Amino acid sequence: MAAISLSIFFLSAIGCALIGWVDAADHIVGGSTGWTIQSNATFYEEWARLRNFVVGDKLVFLFTTGVHNVVEVTESDFDACTQKAVIESHYSGPATIRLSSPGNNYFYCAVGKHCVTGQKLVVAVATDDSSTTSKLTNYSSSGGGSSPGNLIPASALLSLLLWLFMW
Repeated sequence: MAAISLSIFFLSAIGCALIGWVDAADHIVGGSTGWTIQSNATFYEEWARLRNFVVGDKLVFLFTTGVHNVVEVTESDFDACTQKAVIESHYSGPATIRLSSPGNNYFYCAVGKHCVTGQKLVVAVATDDSSTTSKLTNYSSSGGGSSPGNLIPASALLSLLLWLFMW
């Protein structure tokens, strides 16, 4: 009986691990503060630097409709806070944007002077999650920030629960 239980545990762990590899992550932009004007102009830059983004992940922008929005733009529009080549606009909050291709993706709030005051975000998207850090070319600053900590995937917790249940 113990051998069967152990076999079921290992098979479920392998299955859950494989499921975990294909699941995309949802990133709530700005964490608990959401998508809003921050007192620190580099807040979103620091937030992104602590995360890894891969193709298939989703950015969730939590904001109040009419107070903020999200526009995805080119690098030159991002740098100048202009809208000459808008890729996509989201005027209703919350907005969820799927990261569909590798490389840098540029977002900002186009309401008033929000972009100029720092409500802007660039994320470096990798093709897979093998990278260990976000690489934000030309947009990283040295500065603190807190570590997101080590997160335990739900698949690992499920495997543990299954194993405990079997015993």
